[in-house]
Amino acid sequence: MTRPRVRSSDERVADYARQVRRREETRDDSLVRNSRARFDRAALGLELLMMRAIPGNALTDDDIACWMGITAAAVSAEVRKALRHANNVIRFKDQGKLLRELRG
Repeated sequence: MTRPRVRSSDERVADYARQVRRREETRDDSLVRNSRARFDRAALGLELLMMRAIPGNALTDDDIACWMGITAAAVSAEVRKALRHANNVIRFKDQGKLLRELRG
């Protein structure tokens, strides 16, 4: 069995610099924070990503953030918010079934 190649510190620094440059190039700071234009820009980026995404390929928060022009932390927050919403919908739907059964 062959051992994986160990990257030098110069290679790691170069990779980090590429990641930082990618984030800086894709971040859209020209729009006012929490504005409708910024929301529309993020929504457009997400639609473009969905058109280009290959089914079955997982994307990181950084990849999604680059397409949407926002930070990876903002992507994580939106994912948490969507999961919380889905959980509440399921929970309230189940409570509705329970109430109908109790009444019936």
